[in-house]
Amino acid sequence: MPVGHSVLKSSSAEQESSTETAVIQCFPLPHATIAFLLRTGMLKPALPNSTAAVSSFPQSVTDKVFLEFFFARLRPNTTGRYDEEFPYLSLCGRERNFVRCDDRPIVFLDLVQRAEISHWLLTFGFAQSSKLSVPFQPQHLYMNPNSGRIYHPTINFDDPEKNTVHESLVVGLMCSDLALRLADMFEWTQLNHADTGAPPDHFLWEQTVYKLSNALSPYIAST
Repeated sequence: MPVGHSVLKSSSAEQESSTETAVIQCFPLPHATIAFLLRTGMLKPALPNSTAAVSSFPQSVTDKVFLEFFFARLRPNTTGRYDEEFPYLSLCGRERNFVRCDDRPIVFLDLVQRAEISHWLLTFGFAQSSKLSVPFQPQHLYMNPNSGRIYHPTINFDDPEKNTVHESLVVGLMCSDLALRLADMFEWTQLNHADTGAPPDHFLWEQTVYKLSNALSPYIAST
């Protein structure tokens, strides 16, 4: 169950001339790798620097302030520039951070329960984030029966304001470690459905069996 990769435009010496923005070089960096390197201390946080070399960018990506800033401004790329190659972007002043991924631009990294709240949270960007998180909604989990990948809303899916989020950003992907942690909790009420390729219809969480809504299915099928 591979995790999606984001491609972020990092600062480099190869910048196009533009009065509107600096267009900068890009390279791939796996979400799981970012999380691992930050957790183990192999990369130290560093504030983003528009004149830094490409080789220093992984350090910028591990900076918590930068990640919160970046994901808060993530949106579909409607600029007309690189939109086929990079379907998403995050604006940083006059700079544009173009993004592509092999599945979803938002990848959930951990499922946590903090002392100050009663419900569980899914975090993204970096595992310990408090701002980059959404309430865990087990009834809206979706397992793709073809790939086995597990998805969850990036918003409170029962909130009527959810329509303010672009449909391409409504769905987040569970990272491999998190998907493995949850996989055994999915259930098929009719065992033959698993053999026919139907998605699971129930999910067991904290001694409660949730009937899965499959509400994410149209979003996944349409992208």
